[in-house]
Amino acid sequence: MKALLSGLTLCASFLITGCASAPDLSQIDDFHAFGEAQGRAGKPRISKAEFGDKPYDEYRDGYQSGLTVYCAQDGFTLGAQGVNYYDICDEINPAFSTGYYLGFMEWQMSQSDSDNPSYIEEENTTP
Repeated sequence: MKALLSGLTLCASFLITGCASAPDLSQIDDFHAFGEAQGRAGKPRISKAEFGDKPYDEYRDGYQSGLTVYCAQDGFTLGAQGVNYYDICDEINPAFSTGYYLGFMEWQMSQSDSDNPSYIEEENTTP
């Protein structure tokens, strides 16, 4: 079971994290508030190299505050809603990722079932 969960976690990580893009930092005035909003939204943290000459420490501190709030949520619930997750809660709440991926697998199964409504009918049909 543990190996299955690890493999599914890895597969889901590649699917989920592939499309993250960096925002236009030149349009931001309050970097602490921006970082906090990014953390609360569960976005991946922008690296210092990508940040350039902007006040990275303000952003990082705000991001950490927001991330603490995000990671306090129930990971299973977010996963079951199909919400994207970027493996960012492991240090704050190690149980978050496990719950998220279990919920995400449930969401994927519900999507498969809704894409093929005859699946249920075929399974219950007796010859």
